[in-house]
Amino acid sequence: MGWKVRSDKLELVKKTLEERGGRQQVRWQVAKYHINTALAACGKTLEDGLDLTDFQYLTHRGIFTNKEVAYKISETMPELKCKKIFLETIRDYFVPYYSSSIEDFLDNYLNLKYNIHGTWNKFLKAERFIEDEAFKGICIVLGLAREEIGTQEREMPRWKQLETLLWDLNHKRQVAEFQNLAQKSSNLVCLRFRPLPGKQIPMFWLIKTLVQPVDNNIQKADIFFTTQIESDSREKLNTIITGLRLPEKLERKKKPNAIAQEIHKKMLKDQKTVVLFFVTNERQQSTEFYELFNLLYQPLLDQFSASQTQLKQKLLMVWIDSSSQEESEAYEPVRESDCSITEMPLISEFTNDDIMKWTNLETVNKFIQRTINNNLSSSIGNNIGEFIWNQSQGRSEDLLKSVYYLCNLNWEEYQGSWKKL
Repeated sequence: MGWKVRSDKLELVKKTLEERGGRQQVRWQVAKYHINTALAACGKTLEDGLDLTDFQYLTHRGIFTNKEVAYKISETMPELKCKKIFLETIRDYFVPYYSSSIEDFLDNYLNLKYNIHGTWNKFLKAERFIEDEAFKGICIVLGLAREEIGTQEREMPRWKQLETLLWDLNHKRQVAEFQNLAQKSSNLVCLRFRPLPGKQIPMFWLIKTLVQPVDNNIQKADIFFTTQIESDSREKLNTIITGLRLPEKLERKKKPNAIAQEIHKKMLKDQKTVVLFFVTNERQQSTEFYELFNLLYQPLLDQFSASQTQLKQKLLMVWIDSSSQEESEAYEPVRESDCSITEMPLISEFTNDDIMKWTNLETVNKFIQRTINNNLSSSIGNNIGEFIWNQSQGRSEDLLKSVYYLCNLNWEEYQGSWKKL
């Protein structure tokens, strides 16, 4: 479980931080707190000083994010191998030696698990939860009560747990294809969906299965093409810039290379999957789509290919081609970039075998048994998969409706989440 600062207490937190010397000084005190706490387990304190053995002990205790901390520090300061030195002395050696700040020393050398740069950014923005131990240490140093300034992360609501479990229903082939594409194209994947009229749910069901992490850690920008508004492809780059909250300076020159660079930087910094939705409704809009796609594709691919840092997250460019089926089949534009866009098939119906396998998953079975509608539990018994099949015959919306009813949830209340990412 995690904690974050309450929005109405953020000003108090920032004021207290400044009174205690600012972020850099408080981070240093938090580092001392965590090291002292770890040393206390073996009857030691920071007042005794630290040597190489102590750093190795702290590494063994798991308080560093980098297991090479002891080696890195002792290689630069070899006297640690033979005598104890105060932590402040070690800090004061490294800071002027490298002309760096205390924060640089903390980030690049001390690498404390509950005191990293990203944790502090989350703490001071009060938008995302941080680990319990990290929040506790900061509050103790600031002299603020955790329960007074913070709010605790609650268990994921039942409807969200069910939605997450449903992402695992029969998308193995598409998931495997998606992962294969990601490996071949430096985490840049470009997909084209051609949904049938009224079949939005299967499309977003599949997209969520491919990219949606449990914590909704995703950035999205929608680019809708329309014949009613005259605008060139470069103008539509503004939608991407604003949708992903990229620097405003990009709007003035709209250089695709600069936009690609900022998107890549954002993914590295925020560790978020990025989805760009391109939506065309009519055949003639495809030309404008290709112009915009070709502006971005190569610069983005170059950024990912040149990066030395391996990203877990992906950048997904999704083309929702909602033109009529007749138009889509008749219109096959010869484009150089076509090989970069993979046609992704949609599953709108599921087999009896798909449903049985899903309901036999341990996580699914436990959830259904825990949440099952009391009006159904006695009559269904262990025939959960059979009930879902009889109610839906595998049709997407009917299947979802039956599963929500089975788990004592109102489908009408939650169906909107299956028509969007």
